[in-house]
Amino acid sequence: MSNVKNGKAIVKITHKKSGATVEFEDGKKLLLSPDSFTESPLYEGKILSEKEIKKLEVLSSADEYYEYALKLCFRDQKTKKEVVDRLTAKGASKETIRSILARLKAAGLIDDRLYVTVYAKDIASLRCYGRKKVLYELKKKGVSEAILNSIAFTDEEELDKATRYAEILNRRSDKVPNAKKKMKMLIGLMERGFDEDIAREAVSRVATVNGPNEERNALAKDYLTYKVRYERKFEGYELKQKVLAALLKKGYRYDDIKEIEGVTEYDD
Repeated sequence: MSNVKNGKAIVKITHKKSGATVEFEDGKKLLLSPDSFTESPLYEGKILSEKEIKKLEVLSSADEYYEYALKLCFRDQKTKKEVVDRLTAKGASKETIRSILARLKAAGLIDDRLYVTVYAKDIASLRCYGRKKVLYELKKKGVSEAILNSIAFTDEEELDKATRYAEILNRRSDKVPNAKKKMKMLIGLMERGFDEDIAREAVSRVATVNGPNEERNALAKDYLTYKVRYERKFEGYELKQKVLAALLKKGYRYDDIKEIEGVTEYDD
């Protein structure tokens, strides 16, 4: 053991691509990145004071957090807040986080403005997100109001996204009664973040309606389905009211329901 009071000697240094492992006489090992290793001259046999060892421990810890942050950024582009939150959850100090953010920014791995540009244009287009949805998601990710206010949303781009998503909703609503279909599509588009005027225009362009025979056949099928379901517990007037309420809720017109009701009763 070393004779220096409160000091420890380096007994072994192992170099790898990821950095250098410094081993002390008491068995302690510290992994340092190439930059951290060259920050101070280290060699086997050198005796370090407790203060010097503490500095190396801080560097080693920062290197671990930095490597973790690098993996986050390489896996998927992150905002500044997302990186800060993940590092904080890992236990990194504020000083360490500030240092890591500076290194990531210098390397071009964190750039909220670039992130917003990619998200608002490419990701939002791919996922068919409207203006309000884009702003909501970016705000959750910690993007500043100043950057959010700089995003430009053109009516042409918004309508293109809304129309593409309306086509999806139109297919999903293929069996929805005509009276309810357009409203359901409108609500779906607004929940996706589109302004009402954009959503209405997209619906008017895309929505298709069932022909009279298709609508009548769908109503007849749903009428029988609800009747079978409710007649297990109800009968007579109460059964009719239960079926009527279910069909009205689904979007069928009252007069059409009463007509089908009369036809099916006659058939029975």
